[in-house]
Amino acid sequence: MQSNPPEDPGSRPLPGVRIYSKQSSSLAAAEVGDGMDLDHGQGGTWPENLAAELRAALDDFIESKVAPRTRVEYKNALRDCLTATGLKTFQELLELKPPQIVRCRNGMQERSLSPSTVNLRLAALRGLFRRLLRLGKVQGNPADLDLVEGLPVSDESRTQGLTHEEVNAILATCDGTLRGLRDRALLMTLHFEGLRRSEASRLRYRDLTTKRGLVEVRNSKNNRMPRFACDPR
Repeated sequence: MQSNPPEDPGSRPLPGVRIYSKQSSSLAAAEVGDGMDLDHGQGGTWPENLAAELRAALDDFIESKVAPRTRVEYKNALRDCLTATGLKTFQELLELKPPQIVRCRNGMQERSLSPSTVNLRLAALRGLFRRLLRLGKVQGNPADLDLVEGLPVSDESRTQGLTHEEVNAILATCDGTLRGLRDRALLMTLHFEGLRRSEASRLRYRDLTTKRGLVEVRNSKNNRMPRFACDPR
């Protein structure tokens, strides 16, 4: 009987754990490494009736984004905008005017989409035209903020940070077992380094450099320092 080769520990995700991010106001059940795809696949497919030139322009824009999560969210956003505006050809995209985008924004409001979701979809459309502008395909950006205003987001919906007492209360739930120590390390990394849940879920054993005490964060969205020193605690 042929035995399977030993598994490389560095390729394994960290096991499942309920983790907390200071960017979230409550504990979130994010099962890390238990088959949950935090990048949500590839954002689905474009509508079948899109012309090849338009599809190529959209794919070029999506692939230009560095963060996998951004690629997924922007593709979902643009797919919804295409459906709302009825665009099917590249020429129709180039001829898109600010009033059409305003009507698209208002339509999203009427569908009771949250302001943050509407703003994300406008940002995706704005980014697409910004790239087309740099490529010399258009003369201006019809989705520019000066032409199409985003929706105000209530301060009440913004995330509040944890107090030291709250952090200590959460850490106190981690016992001295191997699983508890792992959970404590993840929780402290999320809190003190401000990682997103998606970034923490992609951490691997190989990302920790034990001699120098550094952790490498892969596919980070905005972090310009992909390596950081571990908190001694």
